[in-house]
Amino acid sequence: MGSIPAVLHTGMTHLVKIHPAIPDDIPTLAEINWQAYRTDPMFKVGFVNWPDDEHMKPFFYGRVKGRFEIPKTVMYKAVGEADGVIHGFIALTEEEDKKQEEGEVREAEDGANEDIKQEVQMQNGSSDEPRHSAQISDTPSTTAATPDSLTTLRPTININELSKNTGTAEYFKAQNNSHEFTLPDYLNAEMMLSTRDGIMPMMNAIAKSGKHYYISAFAVRPESQGQGIGSNLIDHCIKVVEKDPSKIPIWLIALPSSHHLCLTHGFVDKDHCDMDLDKYDAQRRQLGVYRQWAMRRETV
Repeated sequence: MGSIPAVLHTGMTHLVKIHPAIPDDIPTLAEINWQAYRTDPMFKVGFVNWPDDEHMKPFFYGRVKGRFEIPKTVMYKAVGEADGVIHGFIALTEEEDKKQEEGEVREAEDGANEDIKQEVQMQNGSSDEPRHSAQISDTPSTTAATPDSLTTLRPTININELSKNTGTAEYFKAQNNSHEFTLPDYLNAEMMLSTRDGIMPMMNAIAKSGKHYYISAFAVRPESQGQGIGSNLIDHCIKVVEKDPSKIPIWLIALPSSHHLCLTHGFVDKDHCDMDLDKYDAQRRQLGVYRQWAMRRETV
C-alpha cells in the first residue's frame, strides 16, 4: 500500500492528523489498546483473574507488535495537533484471495505428491499402490477440554487456528517460538476455544471472498472517545481504499462497542456469531450473549 500522506480531520473537540504509525509507537498503541478493551465483557471472561493487568498489558503489547509484522499492513495513528498525543489507531491490511492461493498451493502439492508416489512405486518395484503409506495430517492438533478438566489439562493450539491479522498469532508464536503452544493458565481455555470455533468460519469466509482490505485493529483512548476520532480513523481507511483502482471491498469483525459506528460508515452485516459469556464466567457476572459481526463495505 505504501506510505499514505497525512490527512487532516476535525473531531468535536480534537483536531487530529492521521499518520502511519511506526514501531517506536508500539508501547503507546499497546497502552491505548489495553485501556480501550480491558473492560470489554469478552476480556473480563477471557482472563481468568480479571482485572489481570500483569498479563493483559503484555498480551495487548504483543498483539500490537504482531500487527507490524503482518505483510501489507499499515497502522494509522490519530495525533492531536495541539498536544501531540496519540488518541487512537487503526490497522488496515491488503489481503490476497486465499481461495486462489490455496488452489495454487493444492495444485503444487498434488504435483509433488504424484512425484513422491511414483518414486515410492519405483523403490517398491511395482507400479501398483505403495506397500507402505505415510499420512501427514494437516489438521491442527487440539486437545479437547471440558470444564472439569481445565484445571489440569491445557489445550494445545496451532497458530493457524487463530484469527488472522489480529496480532494474536504473532504474539503467541513469539512467546513460544513454535507454531504450537499450550494456552497459558491466565486465559480461560474453554472460552478461547469457543471463540476460535465461532470466529474462524467467518474469518475463513472473508479470506476466501476475493482480494480485499481488512481492518484488524481499532482503538481510541477512553477519555477521547465520543469526539469523532474513531470516525476519523475509519474515514481515513475508506479514503485510502477508494484511491486503489481495483475498488476492492473492506471487511472487518465488529465488536458490540463498535458495531453501530461501522454501520454509520457504510459497513453491512454479512454474518455473526454469538457467545453466551455466562457459560464460561466463573464469577457469574450475568454478562449475557456477546455478538460479533462480519461486516463488509463495498468500494465505489
